[in-house]
Amino acid sequence: MIIPAAGEILANPNYTGSGPPYHMIVLIGFNDSGFISHDPGTSFGASYEYSYETIENAIHDWTGSKSTVEEGRKAIVVLQPSE
Repeated sequence: MIIPAAGEILANPNYTGSGPPYHMIVLIGFNDSGFISHDPGTSFGASYEYSYETIENAIHDWTGSKSTVEEGRKAIVVLQPSE
């Protein structure tokens, strides 16, 4: 799954400053405590884990403005191999 996110809500400590206002990450799996992602926003983003709550709160589609990014609808892109 590819998710659009309000990057500052992700609160990844590997981001510069408070993080990007808008960001995309790839969710590659999950476990009992959260989602496992590949986050291209940092060189430490391979298999980075985010809590379920963090991802749920961060998902927002781009509104066209940094100041309203948290008002974007919740949306994800799900990719599945063809059979």
